[in-house]
Parts: sequence; structure tokens; C-alpha cells
Amino acid sequence: MKSICVLGVFVADLCFIGEKIPEVGQTILGTKHLIGPGGKGSNQAIAAARLGGNISFITKIGDDNNAEMALNLYKSSGVNTDYIIKDKNHSTGVAGIMINANTGDNAINIIPGAA
Repeated sequence: MKSICVLGVFVADLCFIGEKIPEVGQTILGTKHLIGPGGKGSNQAIAAARLGGNISFITKIGDDNNAEMALNLYKSSGVNTDYIIKDKNHSTGVAGIMINANTGDNAINIIPGAA
């Protein structure tokens, strides 16, 4: 089996779901929120590992709860974490995602953090 190495970013997704995405200066009541793993490279590494690939992921994360979420997910998915750097000086990246429940449209603000 060939090995695959993915270089990318992990971020903790903070998703806020509502009937619409707020406009500038507007406050709306949401209907639901989710906190979970994200980052396109991270998602690709996890998907490939779950399909049986020999996957290594290269990234930099903080030394915090969001980093633990990532490492636990990689472990359970079979992703090799030997090339993940933990940075004690920066937090793990996060993304704030506003999602329109009716259309699926979204607006995303990413803080890359250690990555």
C-alpha cells in the first residue's frame, strides 16, 4: 500500500445555524450550534484514512482543548500524527461559520492560530 501525506490545516468549527445569516449590525436568534472538527486538509486526511489509506498529516496546532479534539479524531481514524507540531505559544485555529438553515448558504471567519 502506498503512503499519502497531506499538508493542511485543522480548525475547530464553531457553527451557528439560523433562519438567515445576519447582515452588518444585525442580531438574529439562532436555532442551533455545533462545535466540531474542520479544515479542508484535515478533512481530506481523515476521509482517506477511513477509506483504508496509509495517511500522514502535516500541520501545526496549539496546545489546547481544540488540539486534543483533533488528535483524538486522528487516532480514531487511523491518521499518522508523527508530523503534527504542537505550538505552546499559539492556539489551535478556529472558524466561525454562520449557516442559513433554509438555503445552506454560509459566511465563514477563520482564525488560523498555530497553523
